[in-house]
Amino acid sequence: MSSASQSGSSDAGNEDLDHRDSASLSTASVFRSNLKAIGVMTVAVALQVFGAVLLKAIADHRVDWRPAILGVGVAAVLGLNLVRLGVWGMAHRRFRLSSTVPLSSLFYPAMLFVALAYGDQIGIRQVLGAVLITSGTLWLSVKVAA
Repeated sequence: MSSASQSGSSDAGNEDLDHRDSASLSTASVFRSNLKAIGVMTVAVALQVFGAVLLKAIADHRVDWRPAILGVGVAAVLGLNLVRLGVWGMAHRRFRLSSTVPLSSLFYPAMLFVALAYGDQIGIRQVLGAVLITSGTLWLSVKVAA
């Protein structure tokens, strides 16, 4: 009887270990999934920023006498946006929206840095707007996750 009770207690112990292992595995898989979501959304935001920079470069140069350059530039921007749309669609199908949507708000501070790099004037309203959008989105995502 003692061997049966030992066997029963060891089975209960194994169930606890199995439960802990599955919990740690699920935590690890959620972490890996979040890292993948960060990577995919970083690519999507980078494509969006690059498209905006390319449009700015086209607009800054006088291309009215070179319609072919204007056409190639606009086609390149459209192509970038189609690729970005595909990346976003894949991200939103594969990952939770609570992981991907907050990361998309990184576009606004990224564009502030692009504007600084080009020497454009940035006022307090632009900075506050980017901070409010990004912090509000991040706050909502933390609230949803909790």
